[in-house]
Amino acid sequence: MNLKLFLQGSIVVLVILAFLGFSGGAIENIAYLFYAVILPGVILSGIIGSVIEGFGGAFLKKISFNFEVSEINFSVTAFTLTVIIIKFLILK
Repeated sequence: MNLKLFLQGSIVVLVILAFLGFSGGAIENIAYLFYAVILPGVILSGIIGSVIEGFGGAFLKKISFNFEVSEINFSVTAFTLTVIIIKFLILK
């Protein structure tokens, strides 16, 4: 995810919430969620993804796992699974 796009999008969301009359405390909690919880995960995923791609190239992106949940088809690549597993191991 593009970091600039994430920051701009989160600011737009916070401004819209202010215009809708949400309290300062609610907006502060949502801002905390964006910048203290979500943003570090986004940055860490980007770093881990770059390292994995540096070692494995595009090989892991070619392997995909398809499954169905409640008649909705999902596809997940081995690259995505590897990033999630390594991120979980680092943050554990």
